[in-house]
Amino acid sequence: MLALTAGKHVLCEKALAINALQASLMISAAGKQNVFLMEGMWTRFQPASVEIRRLVQNDAIGKIIRIMADNSLGMNPRLDFAFGDRMIQPELGGGALLDLGVYSIHWILQALPPGFKHPNKVHSVTSKYTATGVDESTTIVMTFAVGPSNESSIIAVASCSLSAGGDYDKKTPTMRIQGDKGEIQIFGRPWCPEKILVWARDQGHDEQGSLIHQFDNVIIQNVHGLCLEADEAARCIMSGKVQSEIMPWAESLTVMEILDRVREESGLRFPGEIESVQYPRTLPTARRCIN
Repeated sequence: MLALTAGKHVLCEKALAINALQASLMISAAGKQNVFLMEGMWTRFQPASVEIRRLVQNDAIGKIIRIMADNSLGMNPRLDFAFGDRMIQPELGGGALLDLGVYSIHWILQALPPGFKHPNKVHSVTSKYTATGVDESTTIVMTFAVGPSNESSIIAVASCSLSAGGDYDKKTPTMRIQGDKGEIQIFGRPWCPEKILVWARDQGHDEQGSLIHQFDNVIIQNVHGLCLEADEAARCIMSGKVQSEIMPWAESLTVMEILDRVREESGLRFPGEIESVQYPRTLPTARRCIN
C-alpha cells in the first residue's frame, strides 16, 4: 500500500493479501494512482498454463463438468519446519490455505469458461496443526453456474495439505479438468507442472478414453516462471496498463473472497495486526511451537 500510494508499480507475491478487504483496497489504490498491480501467480504465465487455457477454449474436452486441483507437500510440520517458519505461524499468515491452496484455486479459475469465474457455492473442511492453530489440510468444494441462464454447474474441488502428499508415485495427476468429451491431466507440482495428457472419451459407463495429446516439455530451459510473470508485468507497464489480462484484478479478488469464506467456515483466524487494513503495521513476534 505504501508503494501504491507513492505511485509505484507493484508485482505482489501470492496470496495478494491476507483478506479480501485488503486486496480490494490495494486494487482501489492502484486504480486511483493509475499504477500497475498484479498478483505474482507465476503458473499463469508458464507454457503449461498457456496450453491448457488454449485447449479448454478450443473445446478440446467439450463442456467442462468437473475440475480437481491438489497442492500438497507431504511434509511433517513438526520436523520439517523450523521455529518461526512462515508456513506454520499465524502471525505470518501461515498454513496450507494461503500458501498452497491459492494455487489449486487459481488452476480452477483458469480452467473455467470466460465470464463464469465466481462461485455461487463454497463449502470447505479443515484440519488444524494444533501446535500453532494454522490449517494443516483443507479441502474446498465449489460450484460455478455457467451458461446464459445458469442452466448447469461446474463442480470444482480444491485441496491443499502440509502433511499429506499429492503425487506419491510421480504418475498421479495433481490437476484434472473433466469435460463431456474427455479430460486434461496435469502432472507435477501445481506451481511447476511437468507433463500434460489430453484424453478423448465418449460418455458412457463402459467407455474407455484414448490418449490424443501428450506434452512432456512444458518447462522450457528449466525456466519455472518468476521471470515470465516479471516479463508480463514489464509488458503491461510499457503498454500503460494497470492490470494484466492474464492475471486480472477480478480473479485475484475472487480468490481472496473464497479464502475468506473458507477461513470463516473453519474458524481460521490470524492476529488483528495482519488482518488490519491500516498501514504501516508492526507485526507480532512468532509464537514458539508446542512440541
